[in-house]
Amino acid sequence: KGFTLTPGRVSRSCIILVVCTALQFMCVCLYQYLTKDWIISWENYYKGDPSSISLVSLIMMLVVSPLSEEILFRGIIFDTIRARTGHAGTATLLASSGLFAMSHSLNFALAAGSSSISPYYVLVQIFVAFVAGVVLQQRAVSTGGLTDSLVLHMANNLSASFYPMSKPTHHALLLSTALSL
Repeated sequence: KGFTLTPGRVSRSCIILVVCTALQFMCVCLYQYLTKDWIISWENYYKGDPSSISLVSLIMMLVVSPLSEEILFRGIIFDTIRARTGHAGTATLLASSGLFAMSHSLNFALAAGSSSISPYYVLVQIFVAFVAGVVLQQRAVSTGGLTDSLVLHMANNLSASFYPMSKPTHHALLLSTALSL
């Protein structure tokens, strides 16, 4: 039995989690406003000139990556491990989440060739990807579909996308935001 994507079928608990993510993000914005210590920015969407925001980057980060990762890791890989082992236990969930996290280690190649991506950001991203992978896989198993995990993945990417990849001093804040999922 595989997972499906059913448009329009988002659970109440998924909506609550998305609202909590949005509220947490607004709290971070309020904190920044009150302290005048601005972290959140659009810099991940443009190179140099803020008027050159890349629609392609936006679509890749918020739609294409979550969709392809959910189908691959929560769908194909989890189903393959489950079929070979005969059950969808904790080991299967941790294996698919571990592979999901390790796929984010490919970003070290980007960090090595760029001064705009901190290796610390990539380390945090790998850890957060593992934790998020567990949460997203649990949603997929409990609902029998990928719709909730896809919506949550998109909400997480939207929230995380506003944290600059070049500032390692603010990765603790990124970690706290992403773990709010």
